[in-house]
Amino acid sequence: MNMNTKLEALKAWGCNTDSALERLLEDEELYLEFLYEFTKEPSFDMLAVALDENRSKDAFEYAHMLKGVAANLSIDPLYESLFSLTEALRGQSDCTAGKAEYESVAAAFAAFKDIMAGDEA
Repeated sequence: MNMNTKLEALKAWGCNTDSALERLLEDEELYLEFLYEFTKEPSFDMLAVALDENRSKDAFEYAHMLKGVAANLSIDPLYESLFSLTEALRGQSDCTAGKAEYESVAAAFAAFKDIMAGDEA
């Protein structure tokens, strides 16, 4: 999948790639590099562990950080699910509500990684 095809797939999925590219001075190569790096972000795994271990403060911090990066990169479907997760965890002493929201985050992240997968080289 070439650069334009990936950007078109992201846009079709609901990403505001035009907004992200505007912030990056229309540098498509740099944008795709940031997107590829985000597919490897270890905070997604750390978020899952924090939720599993009922560490609500840590889970909130991971979700909030990931939400910010998703917003900056205009990965809107992932941002929206992370927003819901962050709000479910905000001020909570356990992760019950967050665990319910996490499924949509995991699904959105998987969809994002599927779009970005392929011939990266």
